[in-house]
Amino acid sequence: MLSIITVAKGRKDISQRSFESIWANCHDKDNIEHLIATDHDDEELNPFIKEYMETYSECRISHQKIQIEPYEYRNIHKDYWNPLARESVGEIIFGLTNDAIITTKHFDKIMLEAAEDHKIKHRHSYFQILIDDDDESVLPESAKPFDFCGLLVLSQAATRVLDGIAPSEIIFSSADQYVNHVFAHSLIPSQIDLREEIKTESISHYTGKQERADDVTLSKPLKATDWRAVAERKYDLALD
Repeated sequence: MLSIITVAKGRKDISQRSFESIWANCHDKDNIEHLIATDHDDEELNPFIKEYMETYSECRISHQKIQIEPYEYRNIHKDYWNPLARESVGEIIFGLTNDAIITTKHFDKIMLEAAEDHKIKHRHSYFQILIDDDDESVLPESAKPFDFCGLLVLSQAATRVLDGIAPSEIIFSSADQYVNHVFAHSLIPSQIDLREEIKTESISHYTGKQERADDVTLSKPLKATDWRAVAERKYDLALD
């Protein structure tokens, strides 16, 4: 099974296009689950998600409304992404932001078959899958030295090691750089490169395709964390 997890805020129209692309392009609806987390008071998105779940009532879709008090103390990975990852039951956990649209037919079949081939060939289940995230034009300099994908797709075994899809020490931005760095520099082959096979379209405001900065940090921005500092601390612990 493929578990797709989404943390979202506002932007109903984009979310609708993103979510519908899952079911329009998948190979087997019965082999996919979609777990969504939003703020409990998201007046734009929560009603839409209720409609979405009713429209696709035959599909596995769940919705969590998160309430963090005080609000500004929330941690995007600890409080949103990682709980969804831990609840997922699929062999692969696909972190799909609601400004990304899947454009490849049978993407789920491609991922699952590639994962199975990797496990047989390399005899382990700890890996990251790279797909085309359509964000190359805004790729940060710190991510360019290694193979990179801004959409995190990890094996279930890998999320158990990370206790989620990204380290909770990284409060908001740059977690994707940390995760890509870890798997790119693993001592065993740990990246499955499907960037030519699976394409997405990004409508992020970072790409210039969307005017409004409307991610989960819209109302109260969170502080950034230096992913390299987190990496150094974790490596120090490993050496100890």
